[in-house]
Parts: sequence; structure tokens; C-alpha cells
Amino acid sequence: MRVLLLAVLALVAGCDSPNLNTDPLLILGTGEVEFIPLTDGVDDLALASGIQGGQHVWGALRVTGMDWTNLTVTWELTDEDGDRASETTTIRQAFNHCTRSDDACEQGMGEIVAVTVIVDDPGAVRGDELSMTVDASDEEGRTATAVTKIRPVTVIE
Repeated sequence: MRVLLLAVLALVAGCDSPNLNTDPLLILGTGEVEFIPLTDGVDDLALASGIQGGQHVWGALRVTGMDWTNLTVTWELTDEDGDRASETTTIRQAFNHCTRSDDACEQGMGEIVAVTVIVDDPGAVRGDELSMTVDASDEEGRTATAVTKIRPVTVIE
């Protein structure tokens, strides 16, 4: 009985472990509360007002093929000329187990939501097409990059 219990616990723990048996992959999203995937086109993201007077868009990320229990992730927005349109946002933390709230969430995938990507001059880029670039690396040297197009739109208070 004890061996059976240990085997079951090992299987359950394995389900929540990062999937390192695949190439590193980042899936970009948005969302303050839950992960909303971004499309391959240009997604409109609402500018949100921060508590210190700045404005930001919400970033979210799903990752597989990397150890997301201690991941370093850098977010940046650039305009069509390649000029920076955001402060570089770097986080280093453990991601959560993917909530499996949709079919795209795979076993061993981690996710994070509510990353504030601060926009330098919201008035200058509102309605413009920007590139959101996310770079991630784990402690074992696995890396991945993802880029998508967004358009900051009307401010949400």
C-alpha cells in the first residue's frame, strides 16, 4: 500500500513539473486575471493606468521546454523603426502551472499573467502597430524568443 501511494504521488508531482522533453516554446498572451492568447495578426491591447501615473499593457506568457520554476523573462515594445516604445521589463520568478483552462494548455506548461509592460509615451504610440518581443532563459541555459504585433488603444482607468 505504501509503495502504491508513493507511486501515485510521484505521478501527480510529475504532471506539474516543467516539460523539458520538447524544444523551448513561448506563447504570448495578455490578461490581468487569466491568460488570453494573442493572434498571429495585430491584437488591440487596452492601455491600463498604473497606480504611479504611468500606462501599460498587460502581458501574459505560457512556456514549455524550459524550467519555468525559475525563469528570467524580458519584455519590450518597439515601433516599426525598431525604436523602443516601452521600458524594458525583466522578471525572474517561478511561473504557475498552466491552468488548463483551454485546450492549448499542455501538460508540463507554465504560465504567468498580469505582467505590466510599461509604455514610455502612450500618446505617441496609441493606435500604432508595435512589436512585443519576449526573451526567456532558464538556469540550464535553455532560451526562447517570441515576437507578436500589438496596437495600444484606449486607456482603461
